[in-house]
Amino acid sequence: MFRYRLVVILLLVGFVINSCTPKPQSDETNNAGTFSLDKENVTFKIDDFKLNLTLSEPLPGKTVEVKLEPAQLDPASNEEYDYVSDRYVLSNFPYSWQGSAEFRIKLPQQVLDELAANPDEYQVNAFITNLYDQLPYSGGVSIPVTVDKSKKEAVISLESLPSDELTSFQRMSGMKQEGSYAIEGFTIQIRSQWGHYQYAESDHFTLRFTDAKDTSVGILVLAEFEKVFNEIKSLGISMGKYENGSKITVFLEYLVEMDGTFGCLNLGHYVTCPFISLNSVPFPNKHVLTEIPLESIASIAHETFHLVHFIDHSSYGPEWDWLDEATAPWFERYYLQKVYGINDYISQNTISNTEFFQYSQYSPPSGEARSTGYGASVFITYLVDKYGTGIIKDLYTSNSADQISLQESLDNANASITIEWREFLETFITSPSTFYPGENKLDEKLSQAGAVINAATVENGTELTFENLKLAPFEFSTEPGFFDLDGNTITPLKVTMTRTMYEVQAKNLLIKFSDKNPLNGSGRLIISFEGGEFSGLMVFGIPVGTTEVVGGEVLAGASTFLSTDNLGGGSELVISGFGTDEKARFDRLLLIPFSSLGTRSGTTTTPITINLTFEAIPPPTEMTSDTMEINQLIDRSACDQNPEGAFCCTGAIDPCYVPSGSDITGGMGEGNTPDECPPCRQIPDWCWSCKSDVNDFLYEFNPDEVVMTIHFDENGNLSGITDLYGPHMLFAGNLTPEIQFNPIDGSFTITYRGLHYNQPPQQKAYLIYKGVINGDTAQGSWTLGYDGVGEIASANWTAESSIP
Repeated sequence: MFRYRLVVILLLVGFVINSCTPKPQSDETNNAGTFSLDKENVTFKIDDFKLNLTLSEPLPGKTVEVKLEPAQLDPASNEEYDYVSDRYVLSNFPYSWQGSAEFRIKLPQQVLDELAANPDEYQVNAFITNLYDQLPYSGGVSIPVTVDKSKKEAVISLESLPSDELTSFQRMSGMKQEGSYAIEGFTIQIRSQWGHYQYAESDHFTLRFTDAKDTSVGILVLAEFEKVFNEIKSLGISMGKYENGSKITVFLEYLVEMDGTFGCLNLGHYVTCPFISLNSVPFPNKHVLTEIPLESIASIAHETFHLVHFIDHSSYGPEWDWLDEATAPWFERYYLQKVYGINDYISQNTISNTEFFQYSQYSPPSGEARSTGYGASVFITYLVDKYGTGIIKDLYTSNSADQISLQESLDNANASITIEWREFLETFITSPSTFYPGENKLDEKLSQAGAVINAATVENGTELTFENLKLAPFEFSTEPGFFDLDGNTITPLKVTMTRTMYEVQAKNLLIKFSDKNPLNGSGRLIISFEGGEFSGLMVFGIPVGTTEVVGGEVLAGASTFLSTDNLGGGSELVISGFGTDEKARFDRLLLIPFSSLGTRSGTTTTPITINLTFEAIPPPTEMTSDTMEINQLIDRSACDQNPEGAFCCTGAIDPCYVPSGSDITGGMGEGNTPDECPPCRQIPDWCWSCKSDVNDFLYEFNPDEVVMTIHFDENGNLSGITDLYGPHMLFAGNLTPEIQFNPIDGSFTITYRGLHYNQPPQQKAYLIYKGVINGDTAQGSWTLGYDGVGEIASANWTAESSIP
């Protein structure tokens, strides 16, 4: 599949030579000075560093700052390098500069001595990287230097790329840092090493690495690149000129705290754009490689997928940052799963940016677009799992911005971002393991409180205040609340929260009770929402005693969210049992306001308002349900002795018949029947009612007539259930039930046995009520049944306090 060749640049010696003493590293950055670019010819010199710069055109107002930073690489502990200098950092140096530059950097005497003694066996290079804000290291490449022996200097001569060939971008994988990155200049570092560079080629790639590595490294690394290349093509994605003879250069380099990079350095003829750098650390020197480490395979997949973006739009400004970094980690995961059967892999970049949803997916701030994209790869995974890889193929249609490509890709799949974003958010919060196999940082993010309710003891009662913390993504206005000594509400606590939402965005706010001034009780929280089109509020209740926030109970989710445009479950939600005592159901609430609006511009904003009211509620004395859905589960014909279609039968046996003189009453014995009646069917014993003036067990309930009442004692504990024209009235009115009631979560089960529809009472016949009481409301079901037969009838009901 690929051809392999070696190009010897320097000869390798086969004897051991002691390494040079490295330049002492400092712990602090040395601000060396500044220079202006307002002239065509610029000279800057400080200590061991000198720059002669010739610009095609002056750049008035542009000032470059030069700093000296520690090397961050100890050659004594790294087998690849003999000497590593500190880094010269040129901040604010324009990436699109045009002209030529000569850098001169002093070399230590040890390096000069080795060069003099072994000119064909020792090399000195300059490692050059782009400079990013908030990112101390980035990927780059090593280029040859000229050594001026008379001045004891390494000389780096550069000419800029023509402006029409220059693409300003660089993409990195496996970074340990979080944050946003923007090109602000470049860095230079001198590195010396024993050995020489060699090149290996395959159909679509050229690999440069030192002969300190075994040739097996070149063979296996290029083979992996080719597998990735072909897997991308199998998605139906064009690889442009790289399918027709053009090759992309891959550099095996020592990279600090990253696995790889895809980018372009403005170094003229030394480096063509684009290139890929792969970290050399996972490949030990002189080691025969039999397999490629997992992190390197993932990096190869990640960086090669960036080639797709380069081919499609060749622009790496903020209009593409989100999409570029959302799809590359997705492809890592897809490739490892499909080719290697690894199902539990996920990029560290994705894990480190679980809060990506806090920014707009259509127009994230330019400084946050890339980190937002890293995290959003789980959203891409969600869409691909639902609609297939055609979603990915349709993203690359040479549009002008990433949100337009995503809109059109979803349109082609008959999908809507307004629905997908809501449904993704609910799954993301309730089941993060769907997206994060193994390690998961989402709960750590969501568990950080954004607001607390303080309950301070004051004269004659308790004062409630709402404290918004630094993490709260809202503007607040509040009115304190007051409970009297008996826990009754004198004045409810009121809060109004406002903010502006951007397209395809969500925020998280965890509300809890103060640890310093806790509320010893529980109450009712009323939440109302106001917002523009396609905005809403999801609410998740965190049960008392639960450690994690993720996986909380959905109180208002993807289809029942609060909204004002009738898309969800209304604009108000009442949550009873919010507090800290034994009757509380939830002690924390997670609010997720969102906007699922997506347009081609990506810039529409939506104001939202959330109102909270918290108050105490006295326990109800009874709850009533006058509407319920009743299911008759066994047809009445099951207890009909007449054969199907007949109106009479012969030979009927009545098990309730008793001889005259007995005190027990029941049905009649055998009677005379017309000769034309067919023989009777035998029906089950449970069908018979051997008690006068009772309804048979297959009584057909009328849901419009049944009224059920839940009763409580003076302590608020469940004491029983009665009804009118329901199963309790007809079959269990005088029976004593078995009651199981959990006051902590409000769940209960009430069981009646020995229903008196028959004589003697049938112990196999049962009536069971199950439900959950939530403050002043309740919901549940009842079931009428018979052991060995199953359910005869059932109903679902809701109830609310009869006393407001």
